[in-house]
Amino acid sequence: YAVASVTNGEVVAAAAFAIKAQQIAMTKEGDVKPPGLELVTIMGAEQQVVAGMNYRLQLKVKLDGKEKTAEAIVGWQAWRKPDPYKLTSWTWK
Repeated sequence: YAVASVTNGEVVAAAAFAIKAQQIAMTKEGDVKPPGLELVTIMGAEQQVVAGMNYRLQLKVKLDGKEKTAEAIVGWQAWRKPDPYKLTSWTWK
């Protein structure tokens, strides 16, 4: 992994995808609404060239109004259509 800018467009897109994917993963069957998970800031980012790109993201998020931190790993592969992103790991810190 190499350090990446937290303002890089690809990093920002990967973080937005991670939030959406984790919110879906946290939604239990039968829930009327998904848990309130939103991105506060990207605290750090690293990228790794593989068959595509991996992004390791240090995120500050709000979960139902409470601030928490998490590490997300998002894979990106251009040939995966329609969505090239995949959340491979989410760890609460």
